[in-house]
Amino acid sequence: MAPAALAASQLTVAAIIMIVITPFAGLTTVRLSWPVLVSVTVLGLAGTGLGFLLNYRLIADDGPTLASTVGYLMPAVSVLLGALILNEQLDAVTIGGMLLVLGGVALTRRRKIRTDSESATLATSTSPQSAPVSQLAQRD
Repeated sequence: MAPAALAASQLTVAAIIMIVITPFAGLTTVRLSWPVLVSVTVLGLAGTGLGFLLNYRLIADDGPTLASTVGYLMPAVSVLLGALILNEQLDAVTIGGMLLVLGGVALTRRRKIRTDSESATLATSTSPQSAPVSQLAQRD
């Protein structure tokens, strides 16, 4: 399924579920007005919809490992933007946590340098079923 179709179908099903459940399980009474409907629609399409579409495109282009690292970077970016734009204070523990997360992301992006014999072994293996687990892990 194409990334756009997958993102659209997931968000459509989620919206239908929320429309059905919210009047009964919401904490407060829902009062819909045109400004509210327009705001929710714009946030859903521009924020969530575009985010899902970009995430699925990233998975299709670069694989799930890179796509999952985006989720780890969001809190670090949010804290930095809070400090830069809203003048929020950063303490040593927060900076240390951000550095730890960035270090973990850097480790996932590191590539192992293969020797010529390892490359030849990988090239002769044509199907995932015939390759040992150690070689499958190196293909990523």
